Amino acid sequence: MPSPLRQDKRRFPLHVHISVMFTFLLLLTGVVLGIFNYRQTTQIILASSEKLFNRIEQDVRLDLQSTYEPIQHLLSLLAELPATLAPTLEQRLTLLRPFSQALKDNPNLASLHLGYANGDFFMVRPLRNAELKALFKAPDTAAYQVWSVERRGDQVVSQFVFYDQALNLISRQEIPGETYDPRARAWFTSARAEPEQITTEPYVFFSTHNVGTTLARRSGESAVLGADLTLAELSATLAKHVVTPSTEIVLFDAQGNAIAYPDSRKLIIDDNTAHLSKVADLSPNLGALLANPPSGKRLNVDGRQWIVARSHMQQGGPQGLQLALLVPEDELLIDAYRLRWQGALLTLATLLLCLPVGWLTSRILVKPLRALVQEADAIRSFDFSFPATRRSPVLEVDQLGVSMARMKDTLGSFFQITDSLCAETRFAPLLERVLHETVKI
Repeated sequence: MPSPLRQDKRRFPLHVHISVMFTFLLLLTGVVLGIFNYRQTTQIILASSEKLFNRIEQDVRLDLQSTYEPIQHLLSLLAELPATLAPTLEQRLTLLRPFSQALKDNPNLASLHLGYANGDFFMVRPLRNAELKALFKAPDTAAYQVWSVERRGDQVVSQFVFYDQALNLISRQEIPGETYDPRARAWFTSARAEPEQITTEPYVFFSTHNVGTTLARRSGESAVLGADLTLAELSATLAKHVVTPSTEIVLFDAQGNAIAYPDSRKLIIDDNTAHLSKVADLSPNLGALLANPPSGKRLNVDGRQWIVARSHMQQGGPQGLQLALLVPEDELLIDAYRLRWQGALLTLATLLLCLPVGWLTSRILVKPLRALVQEADAIRSFDFSFPATRRSPVLEVDQLGVSMARMKDTLGSFFQITDSLCAETRFAPLLERVLHETVKI
């Protein structure tokens, strides 16, 4: 039968148990705090991103509003001018001054024009750059171009008239074989059919190759006043709201044509005829969003999670425009990941610093116990001269040391009584000595 006092190899010193427990508790605390901080930081970032998405949407709405509303008010005022119903070019040229001032005050306006039920057309276009002047073969000093189309039966008279900044006539150019007819244009037919202003779907302007739209309204019974409005500023607005390096943000119409994109160079495809890019052609992630709209606010594309925001804008066309924003979750939560790893490193560093402290503290606490073990071994060998253990700051260890000292004194007294019984032959002194030793116990 094995002895219960035999030492087991699987047993470890108390200071090892204390150190292991101390390390485990420290690791557990670090892990719990790290997970808690990561989850809280993630929630804060996601909540902040939702507010950011709302602010981006609001900025785009305000930009659309500030782009369209002034032009809508301008058309309402200009449509009341009597000269809009003038039958000849010379009479319509009285519109040059108010039109040029309106174009000067609204840099997003590409042109102002009038279409007539008889097929006549009158346009004032600002020549703001050298490319436009080269396109229309305008003089270098030209600031405005008037394009006039007059129909007299089967005869069509078309010409460009150029003016300088002070509206002084510079030159005229005849355009033979003119085929342009405003009555075949969507802006003219739509405005003639509606009592209020209309806005066309965005398209690519032929002259400037900018993305824009046409706002139009009736002027009297026979004319339609239109304004070509460029939307280049919308792309600049979206570019300001690229949250992370891989953020995708786009403004598009009901047909999926991209109207505004941070990289505006990708908006127009110029092969045989210039036309708008499809959203799906700009980015596979945007294509995935349009092809399979998620029910929530997350989209998985090729194993990568994206945070999605999508909203509808009333302005921008007959069916309005839509704004889509995709932000990769790993980039959006990069601060949360960074805090998580910083917390893990801080916990590890704290553990490495505290391990020696815990080891030293446990050895200091265990030292009185080791002395008690040595004292107990001495008592087992009937050696009562072994020095008493010093007091311990641990209450239970100190109480054990005191009890051990009392037990040693008691055993010593019993051994002295035994010695007295063996050495003393006289009964009276023996009784006195036994009584004295017993009282000491």
